[in-house]
Amino acid sequence: MDILYLRNDPVETHLAGGAYAHTTGVIKGFMAHNARVVFAGYMNLPLTHQHLKCIRLQAPPMIPSTSVRRMMAGFQPAHRVRRLLPSYSWSFLYHRYSLNDCLPLRLARSLGIPCVTEYNGSEVWIARKWSGSRSPLLFVSSIIEKQILKHTDALVTVSKPLADELKKIGADAGRILVNPNGFDDELFTQENDCRAVREKYEIPLDAVVVTYVGSFAPFHGVEILAKAAGTAVRRGNSNLFFLFVGEGKMRAEVEDIIRSEGLVKRTLFTGLVPPEEAARLMKASDILVASHVFREGDEFFGSPTKLFEYMASGRAVIASAIGQIKEIIRDGENGRLVPSGNEKVLADVILELANDINERTKLGGNARKEAFNLYTWKAHARRTLDFLRSLGLI
Repeated sequence: MDILYLRNDPVETHLAGGAYAHTTGVIKGFMAHNARVVFAGYMNLPLTHQHLKCIRLQAPPMIPSTSVRRMMAGFQPAHRVRRLLPSYSWSFLYHRYSLNDCLPLRLARSLGIPCVTEYNGSEVWIARKWSGSRSPLLFVSSIIEKQILKHTDALVTVSKPLADELKKIGADAGRILVNPNGFDDELFTQENDCRAVREKYEIPLDAVVVTYVGSFAPFHGVEILAKAAGTAVRRGNSNLFFLFVGEGKMRAEVEDIIRSEGLVKRTLFTGLVPPEEAARLMKASDILVASHVFREGDEFFGSPTKLFEYMASGRAVIASAIGQIKEIIRDGENGRLVPSGNEKVLADVILELANDINERTKLGGNARKEAFNLYTWKAHARRTLDFLRSLGLI
């Protein structure tokens, strides 16, 4: 089959992070099922494959308002993009929903093919709740968002809370697939020279390395881990080392916490690294932490890509007991669960695992086996394709 993957967000062009991993993962997953994929977007997708063709879209002018830039991209004429496409017998158009993006639905209608929308959360809700935006444009954006989600041919979303949200705004329940995120198995089947990785980053070879990988963003709870690090070290473990991999607007706050806890010599911030390097760092660690928090009264709707990568690395995982996370991780079986936002309990569990290599090995082994059985991007793509077949769309 021939699949058009459209990523029509001129603002989100990072070649690392969860959104990027999801995009490349879905594309690889489709190709693993012998599909030919054309990716159209604003980023230079660094993938090469005989069944992949990449088309660079022309970005709208650089202006201060990101919502306006997205609207300009979303309302561009469909024929402008259509004339860039090869003459394939398209099976469907797949796109990652972004703010004010009307183009995918209009382009799919122009091509006479189904439009499949991947929904990772309301961009309007995020702008209001997390960014504090009061822009009057958000009223228009909310109307656009509801119309896109109601009229697309199929919706693929990552969690049950998001599926429930879609039903509330009028999307047909029968056209919604809940499909958790996944991981790139190619990155985690390779052998890893853990000693070489630690030497490269000057991490003590005998340390118990506790690692966070991801965005330094409000709901990721990276500041909770920083506070727990201080608590754990004060309780007497002199062999702990903390590794923070990623970037975000909260990084300065987290670094301040680390300094105030006196942990500068026991901590390393790598900044943003390529996915391949992030995988090597995970495998060179001993404990991986996903300390997500969510505002009181709001339901956690995420499906963290890092969670599945952590599991695939074969290292012990500690995660917050919220949302889908507490369904994926079973405490004491394939990881450890801790109350969200509680740095004292997190410190307790870090210390327990730091002192018990056999438990770390057991948890990591169980998690890795489950990840490769259920959560590869190939398995993710199979669930999507089976769903589209069940609807008669392909």
